[in-house]
Amino acid sequence: MDGYWGDPKENKNFHVRLEGYDCDFYKTGDLGFLYEGQLYITGRIREMLIVNGHNVYPSDLQATINQHVPALASASYGFFSCTGETKEQIVAVVEAKPEEHFAQRVQEINKAVSDRFSFSFYDVVFVPPGTIPRTDNRKLQMLKTRALYMDAQLNVLYSSHDYYMRKKSSSILGKSMDIADEIIDKSTECVDGLIDKSVKCVDSLIDKSAECVDGLADKADEIFIQVRSAFQKVLKIDQFNPNESFLALGGDSLMGFELINSIEQKLHIKLDLRELLRDSSVVGVTKYIHSVLSGRTGSKKAVNLPEECRLDDSIRCTAEYTKSADECRRIFLTGGTGFLGAQLIHSMFRYYPHDGLEIYCLVRADSVEAAARRLEDNLKHYHLWRDGMDRYLHPVIGSLSEPKFGLDEKTWNAMVERVEVICHSGAILNFIFPYEYLKTTIVGGTVETLRLACSGQAKYYHYVSSYSVFDTPANRGRYLSENTPPKSWKGFSLAYSQTKWVSEQLIRTAGERGLKAAIYRPGDITGAANGIYEVNDMVSRMMVSMIQMQGVPFAHYNFHMTPVDYVAKALIVISRKDECFGHAFHLINPKPQSLRSLVGFIRGCGYRVRYIPFAAWKNRIKKSDAGKNAMVLLECLFESGSESNPNVLWHFIGKDPVYGTSNTDLLLGHTGITCPEVDQKMIAAYLRYFKSKNYI
Repeated sequence: MDGYWGDPKENKNFHVRLEGYDCDFYKTGDLGFLYEGQLYITGRIREMLIVNGHNVYPSDLQATINQHVPALASASYGFFSCTGETKEQIVAVVEAKPEEHFAQRVQEINKAVSDRFSFSFYDVVFVPPGTIPRTDNRKLQMLKTRALYMDAQLNVLYSSHDYYMRKKSSSILGKSMDIADEIIDKSTECVDGLIDKSVKCVDSLIDKSAECVDGLADKADEIFIQVRSAFQKVLKIDQFNPNESFLALGGDSLMGFELINSIEQKLHIKLDLRELLRDSSVVGVTKYIHSVLSGRTGSKKAVNLPEECRLDDSIRCTAEYTKSADECRRIFLTGGTGFLGAQLIHSMFRYYPHDGLEIYCLVRADSVEAAARRLEDNLKHYHLWRDGMDRYLHPVIGSLSEPKFGLDEKTWNAMVERVEVICHSGAILNFIFPYEYLKTTIVGGTVETLRLACSGQAKYYHYVSSYSVFDTPANRGRYLSENTPPKSWKGFSLAYSQTKWVSEQLIRTAGERGLKAAIYRPGDITGAANGIYEVNDMVSRMMVSMIQMQGVPFAHYNFHMTPVDYVAKALIVISRKDECFGHAFHLINPKPQSLRSLVGFIRGCGYRVRYIPFAAWKNRIKKSDAGKNAMVLLECLFESGSESNPNVLWHFIGKDPVYGTSNTDLLLGHTGITCPEVDQKMIAAYLRYFKSKNYI
C-alpha cells in the first residue's frame, strides 16, 4: 500500500523504517507497550501533554484521579492544553451528573494531580455525561473538545476557572473592593475630584466590612491587598472569606510554595512557609508579614507537647484477652490506600492463615464500591494485587479526622464487636504543614483507634510510628535502644515528628490502662525491590533533586533507607507474637547510607553529580521552579530555625543517633526476614522508576 490518494504528507507515514527490519512500517501515531507478547494501546502521541518540560500522559492523569478521587472513578475524562494568561495551561474535562459536588471535586482533583505531577489544572470543566465529542467507536476527540472549549461552545455544568473568576460578590469585603474598582473606573472622567471621593468611599466601605472579618485592623493596608491578590492568583478564586485558611480554600504544599513566592516577589521579603501555614488565612498571613517587617519573626510560642498527651479517661481496656495474637483473624487497618498500607495488606495475606481472615480497611470514599476500587487500584499500582483478595477486604467508609471515624452507630458497634486486631498506619506524610493542621488526622486518628481498641472485646493494637520521635537535639549522637522512651520533646525539626511523639505517649497511657499494644518505628521508608517509589519524602526528593540540578551539598548526612516491603513483612510477623506487646521495634536499616555513598551509587548509574557549597545549593533550590527541582517544596526546612519552627540543618552538621534493633532481631530470628542492604542495584531500580515517571 502506497498511502492515501492526493495526500503526500500523510503518505510518508506508510514508509517508516525500523532498525533491524527490512520492510516498511506504518506510523499510526498511537502510544503503547509490549507486555508478555501482547501489545497494549494506551493513547495517541498528539494527545500527550508537556508540563514544565516533562511528558505527562493522559492515561497517567486519569489513573491518578481515579485512585484519589473515588467519587469520579467511573467518569470519563479528557485533557488538553490551551493558552492561558501567560503560558500554555492544562485543562481537564470531566463528564458528571448535575448534582455532583463540583467545587469539592475540583479541590480533590487538583490536590491529587499536584502531589503526583507538581502542577494544577488551569481549569477543570464538568459537562453532562456523553457530551465530550467521540468518534464512531466511542474514542474521545480531544482536539475537537479543545476547539469547543476555546470557542466557549461546550455544554458546561461547572468551570473552576470561569466560575471563580466571574462569581459575584460573596462577602462584604469582596463587594467593597468591587465598588471601589467601579468608582476608580468612573473617576477617569474627572480625576482630581472623583479620586478623592472614591478613596473616601473605599475607606468607608472597607471599614464597614470589619464586622465580617473578625476585627482585622487597617483594611486598606497595602500588605493585606497584596496578600489577597496573591491568594486570588494562586487559588484561581475571586471571592472568599479572608479569615478562611489557605488549606481550607483548596491549597496544598505546591500551591503554598507558589503563594509564598508570589508574595516575596511583590514585597521583596523572605518568608518561611511553615510559619505562614500556622495561620494561613489572608488575615493571618498579613499579620505574619507585619511581624517579619518589624523583626518579630519566629516569636510564636512553640506547641507544649506534654499538654497534648491527655487521653480521655473513658478510653481504657477493661475486657479480658481470651485469644493469643496468632489466633486472631479479624483486623482493622488504617492507611490501606497508602504506600506502606498496600504492603501491609500484601503481608497480611502472606503471613495470616486465610481461614476466617477479614481485613476491615478504613477508606475515605463516597461508597463501599468506590472504596473497594481505591484499595484494588492501590494494590495494582504497586504490583501487589492478587485474584481473590477482594473476598477478604472489607472497606469501611470513614475518616481518621472524625470522632469514631464518622461512622454511624450501627457500623461503629459492628467494628467494636467484630475486630480483634488494630493496625494503625494511617497518617498525613507532610514535612511542611504545622502541628495544628496535622494534629486533627494524626493525633486525632490515634485517639479514635485507641477508643475502638478499648471498646467491647479486648483488641491487640499495633501502631506505625517513626524513628523521627527521637529527632531532637538532645538525642544527637546517642545510642537509642528500642526500650528507650522518647522523652525529649523540644526542638523537633518537623511537625510530623511532633504528632508521632504525642501519639506514642497516648498509646503508652492506654497500655497502662490495660491495652496490649506494640509500637513500630520505621526508618526512611523507600521503594520495594521492584523499584516503585513515589517522590514524596526527603530521601526520594533529595535523589531526584541532585540529578535535576546535577549538584549536591558538602554535608554530613545519613539516610536510614529501609525498603517498604521489609517494614511490612517485619511488622506483620512480629505483630502475631504475644511477646511483642509492651515493646517498641526499630524497623530500620542497620546500615545507614551516607550522602556520599548515595552520590556514588547515583554516579554509578551514569548521572553527573558534583559537590557544591551548602549555601550555593540552598540558593539554587530557592531560585528553581517546583517542576524542575524536587527539593523546592522543602526549601524552607533548610533556613534558620526558631523555637516554634526548628530546622533540619543540624542533621547536616551534627552526629546522628545510633538506633538499636535488639527487640526486632529477637522476634525476627529464624524467620528469614532481614532488612536488605540498599546497594547500587536497588538505587538503579529506583532511578529507572523515577525516569519512567518523568521525575528525572
